Amino acid sequence: MNSPRRRGPAPLGGCPVIARVLVGLLVIWLVFVVVGFVVKSLLWLAIVGIVLFLGTAAYGAIKRRSTGQLR
Repeated sequence: MNSPRRRGPAPLGGCPVIARVLVGLLVIWLVFVVVGFVVKSLLWLAIVGIVLFLGTAAYGAIKRRSTGQLR
């Protein structure tokens, strides 16, 4: 018993498999790029925070030493 052929759109919009794989890879690479920029930005933010923290601590230590007490 043969079943009739189904007519209508091909599965997944009719895209060839290789096109879906390429689109998937492009999406993955785009995610990696965004994550790379975010991580690098957070690294720079951490470095700036550390430098500002050390600068503030040094300023406070110098100020306390020169006036006798930090007000």
